[in-house]
Amino acid sequence: RRSAAGGMGKRGAEAAAKSGSAKKRKATKEAARVAHLNEEVEAFTRFLSVTPEESRARSQLKRRVERHVCELWPEASVKQFGSHETGLEWFESDVDLRVRTASFATADASCRMLKALLAKRSWVRELEARPQARIPVVCFRDRETDVQVDVSFDDSFQSNDSADTNYLSRQREHFRDVVLVLKALFNHNRNLDKPFYGGLGSFRLAVLVDAFLQKSHHATPVEALDAFLRFCCADFNAREPVVVTSPDGRRS
Repeated sequence: RRSAAGGMGKRGAEAAAKSGSAKKRKATKEAARVAHLNEEVEAFTRFLSVTPEESRARSQLKRRVERHVCELWPEASVKQFGSHETGLEWFESDVDLRVRTASFATADASCRMLKALLAKRSWVRELEARPQARIPVVCFRDRETDVQVDVSFDDSFQSNDSADTNYLSRQREHFRDVVLVLKALFNHNRNLDKPFYGGLGSFRLAVLVDAFLQKSHHATPVEALDAFLRFCCADFNAREPVVVTSPDGRRS
C-alpha cells in the first residue's frame, strides 16, 4: 500500500508539473501574441502619420489658399488648427483653416464670396459652401494633393478645442495610438468621423478617449484600445455623461 501510494504521489506531482508547464507555455504564447499586436498597432500608427513630404505639401496648400483669401481681404490672416495643431493628424485628415479679418460684413456672405473665387481655380474640386452652418465653412478637395480643405470664418470659438486636445495628447499614455487607430477606423465606416452625419468628430473622440484613460491604467496600446472598444460596445451608458464640454472647449 505504501508503494502504491508513493507511486500515485509521484504521478500526481508529475501531472501537476506538466499542468504548470502547460500554463506557463500558454502564458508565454499569450505574452508573445500581445507583444506582436502592440508592435502592429505601433507600426500602424507610424503608417497613419503624415510624412515630412505630405506635411510640406499641406503647408504649401495652406499658403495657396491664403493667397486667394488675401485677394478678397488683403489684411486677412489664415490660421491652421485642428489635428495639425494637436499632433493627431493622419494622412486622411482635413486641412482646417480659419480666416480672421475685420473687413468682411458677415461670415455667411464671406463664405459665398470665397466659394465664387475658388470656383474659378482649376486645382479646386468638389467645392461646397455651407453659409447657414453654425460656423459657416467652404469645403473643397485639392486636385493636386487630394486633401480635403475646410475654410471657416467664425472667430467666436477660436482654437480652444485644439489647445485642450494638445494638452490631453501629452498627458495620457497611449493616447495618440488609440486616437489615431480609431480615427482611421471611423473614417472608413459610414462617415462615423463626420459630426453632421451623426458621427463623432476628432475633438470629441479625443476628449472621450482621454476621459476613459483617466479612469484606468493600461500597460500597452493594445490593452488600452481593447478596453476602450469594450467600454463603447458593451459598457457605455448613453444616459450617464462621461464628460461634458462647453462651447468654448472647456471640459468638466
